[in-house]
Order: sequence, then structure tokens, then C-alpha cells
Amino acid sequence: QVQACQQQHQHPGGRSMSPAERRPWADALCETLSTTPPDALLVRRASSVKEATKVLRTQLGKPLIVAGALEKWEALSEWTLDKLAARFGASHVRVGLRPGGQPETMPLSDFAAYARSGAGGELEPRYVFEPQLRAPLTDEYDKSVSG
Repeated sequence: QVQACQQQHQHPGGRSMSPAERRPWADALCETLSTTPPDALLVRRASSVKEATKVLRTQLGKPLIVAGALEKWEALSEWTLDKLAARFGASHVRVGLRPGGQPETMPLSDFAAYARSGAGGELEPRYVFEPQLRAPLTDEYDKSVSG
């Protein structure tokens, strides 16, 4: 458990992430895993996202690992970079901020090409943050949870 957390705090090349690069929730998770006795950590299998949601609701406030819930989730095969670019390629998406705070945008198809190229070797690669794409993807997610 601790080894997985330590690996999460490394870049692909093995260089450790600075505290600014780490995600706060990941630090909290690593802290919980490193201080929870193994016999107190619940591990439950779930066959779907819907089942995992039910398990999570029964274990509020307790350390829990849910395994297997995403194995059949359609998003794993349908939300690939290539498929999203094919569906939404012409949509302009936010990929960062320009100096002065204005959003930087590009077509999703261009972002996909940028990502496939290894982000041009940038030290701080762009990422997509686009609320306009949430609606159709949320509908697909909700369908998998409720169905």
C-alpha cells in the first residue's frame, strides 16, 4: 500500500514530485493507508459502478478499497482519447490559461494530437478542462451507475 503511494508521487522517469505537484487527496489517501492496520482496511469486490456506490454508502468514514467495479464499465473502452476526439474533435476545449488569466483553447482533435506526441516534451503539459463536454459524458456515466 505504502509502495503504491510512493510510486504515485513520482514522475514516469522516477523523479519525485514536489509538494506543489502532488494532489492533496492523494496525500490524504497515502497517510490513511500508511496508518491503517491491514486488518482494519476493508476490501470489497463490486461487479459494477452501481454496486460500488452502494458499498461506499455503507462504509462512510471507514478506509475502504473497492475492487472490480470498473472492469465492465463502458467508459474504459468508450472514453479513449481517440474516441473522444472522434466525437468531439471540432469542439474547442480549454487547455490552460494565457498570461493575464484568459483561457487558452484549441480543438479537441488538436489536443489529442498534442497528447499523442508526448505533449511536445513540455515540463508543464496542457490538460483539458471543459465543462461543456460534461453533459453528454455525465449522461453516459449516470446510465452506467443507474443501470
